[in-house]
Amino acid sequence: MLFISHTAQIGGAEISLILLLMHINRENFCPLVVLPTIGPLADRLDTLGIEIIILPLNRLRWRNPLPYIWTVYKLVKLIKVRKINLVQTNIEPANQYGVVAAWLAGIPCVAHIRNIQNRRRYWEHFLALSKVCIANSHATARSLRSVSLLHQRIEVIHNGVDLEVFDPLSVDRSHQRKRLNISSKTFLIGVAGRISPEKRQHLFLESFAKVVDTNTEMHALLIGDTSADGNEWYLEDLYKRVVSLGLEKKVTFTGFTEDMPGMYYALDLLVLPSVAEPFGRTLIEAMAMERPVIATRAGGAVEVVDDGVTGILVTSENSDELADAIQWASKNRDIANKMGIKGRERAESLFAIKENVKKIELVYQNILKH
Repeated sequence: MLFISHTAQIGGAEISLILLLMHINRENFCPLVVLPTIGPLADRLDTLGIEIIILPLNRLRWRNPLPYIWTVYKLVKLIKVRKINLVQTNIEPANQYGVVAAWLAGIPCVAHIRNIQNRRRYWEHFLALSKVCIANSHATARSLRSVSLLHQRIEVIHNGVDLEVFDPLSVDRSHQRKRLNISSKTFLIGVAGRISPEKRQHLFLESFAKVVDTNTEMHALLIGDTSADGNEWYLEDLYKRVVSLGLEKKVTFTGFTEDMPGMYYALDLLVLPSVAEPFGRTLIEAMAMERPVIATRAGGAVEVVDDGVTGILVTSENSDELADAIQWASKNRDIANKMGIKGRERAESLFAIKENVKKIELVYQNILKH
């Protein structure tokens, strides 16, 4: 089976791919992964013993389509030579060559859609050639139905979290706090994910500035980097905002970290202020670590967070409402901690990675039967 990723960097979509390949039944599926370059994703897959092929993946450019045609040709040839019987594209940009190559080779393709489609893009037309689209949330599925030319099935399968890795019993909270140089008394808030405008880290900073003066024992971590999208300009803007808001001693930019379970468990609260999150992987990871969460009432986050039980949902783009929710969580820590415990229970019942992979495998099996 051939998996195609348009990038060798690691973001939420690539973490989902890694988890799938970690837990897929190797007796039934023999994965081969095509990447455009060497990078962190290639390194992670190599440690899993997954075979990787590096192949330049050229997107369609109308003024010069030859590189794209070459990419499709090489993919078709690979499918034929390796006798591939099923292709999966991991995220939308890979559809324009992966779906077409599978169709030309006469085999089915599963397109995994991981973003809300808010405007029509030319590559969506390629999806009509796929056998099945897997959407990571009902919000993603609704947007896909509204803008694409699909006639085949759309399967909604929520992302999964490895509950053995994200296990609060495996982490020493006091050690994590010392490593971060954060007092045990400090109310620590985290915003985790790639640094990108749609993640609205700037909105969080505005909200945080409104409550930090009334609670001196409060600190925020911005966890993540720009490697996935290259939004260095936005990161620079966030640095400037921290200064202009007088938050230099209250906000720490951690960059990318491998130890996300430890990072989550050091927090008292995770905030995801995205304008409209397709799913919200950081939410289920934080919930698995028994952390209460705040997210915007938009996109897939409403399918993840049980409002008032495992966290709080706020109106998108509303810094005042977000500030009020942060203030409430800091003043009601016992209740917030109970939300975290409920969050772990919800992650166990709805988002366990093993169940996620079984559902995806069932899609593969049903396709291959026909």
